[in-house]
Amino acid sequence: HYTLLELLAHQDEDVRATAAVALGKMGQSRALPALQHMALTDTNHETTLRGLWVHNSSIAQQSIHILLHPEQEQALDWPE
Repeated sequence: HYTLLELLAHQDEDVRATAAVALGKMGQSRALPALQHMALTDTNHETTLRGLWVHNSSIAQQSIHILLHPEQEQALDWPE
């Protein structure tokens, strides 16, 4: 079994994106280093998010923003 943190490095880009969204929504600040790594390195894969194709690096950046600014309303949603 994998943890959500481990899933940020999964070979499937949709799995990585879903893990990033889940960690952000759960407020798991210990995921920040792994999300920052994903934001820098996961630029070549795209996931469907809210009906649009979004780079996984953008999803990681949005999750980082959620963790750093939990008081702000966030529009990040689950990949479809």
